[in-house]
Amino acid sequence: MMRKSECRGIALLLLLGILTAFSPGLCPQALGRILTLMTRGTTIILEGNVARARNMAIANGKRNALEVAVRELISEDVVFENYDIINENIYQQHERFIDTYRILSESSRETIYEVNLESTVAIGKLRNTLVTLGLIEEEPRTEQSRFRLEILAVSCSPCFKALKEYLQNEMEGIEELSLYSISPGRFSLNITFEGDIETFRDALSSRPFENFRLDPEGIGENHLRVLMVLTQLEDG
Repeated sequence: MMRKSECRGIALLLLLGILTAFSPGLCPQALGRILTLMTRGTTIILEGNVARARNMAIANGKRNALEVAVRELISEDVVFENYDIINENIYQQHERFIDTYRILSESSRETIYEVNLESTVAIGKLRNTLVTLGLIEEEPRTEQSRFRLEILAVSCSPCFKALKEYLQNEMEGIEELSLYSISPGRFSLNITFEGDIETFRDALSSRPFENFRLDPEGIGENHLRVLMVLTQLEDG
C-alpha cells in the first residue's frame, strides 16, 4: 500500500499536468463560455475523391453546429429573414467560431461520405457578431470585479479537473481566468467576473460537485479563499 506522502506527491504531479495550459509562460488567454454540440456532416463523393469528400463533410458538420448555436440565440424567423447576412458572416466563416472539434465517427457508403462531430462553439464570440450585425441587442454589462481565487487542500486530481472545467466552460459571468501560482495542495487563480466577489463566492460554494465541495475560508475585497473538502474517499 502506498504511503500518504507518496500519494500526495503523485496527486500534485497530476495536478501540475492538468494546469500546464494555465502556465504564465504560455500567455493564458481570456476564456469565454462555449457550447458543445454533436452534429453530422455529409457530402457526395465526386470522381472518387474521398479525401476531398471527407474535408467537405467535416466542414458541413461544423456549419451544422453553428446553425444550431445561432438558433440558440435568435429565433428561426430572424434566421430566415436574415439568412444571407448570417451565411456570409457566420456560416461561411466557421473557423472563427469553432474553438475545437473532434471526429466521433466517419464512414463512406456508395457515393456518400459521413462524419459525426463534437464541436465547441465560442458562444460569446458568436453573440458579439450577432450584435454587430444588428440581429440581437447588446446585453447590459454588469460591473466587473477582478480578484484572486485561492483553493486550499487540493489533493484530488479528478476533483480539480472538474472544478477547472466548470470555471472555464460552465459558470456564468467568468470573463477571464488564468493561473497565478501553484504550491503543494494550493492553487491560486486570477478571475475576472461579471458581478461582485460575494456573488461569485455564493455561486461557487453552492455548486454541487460529485466528489467534493468548496467551503469558503475567507474573503476580502480582492481575494477569496476556499477549502476543497472531499466527500468521497479516493481509490488508491
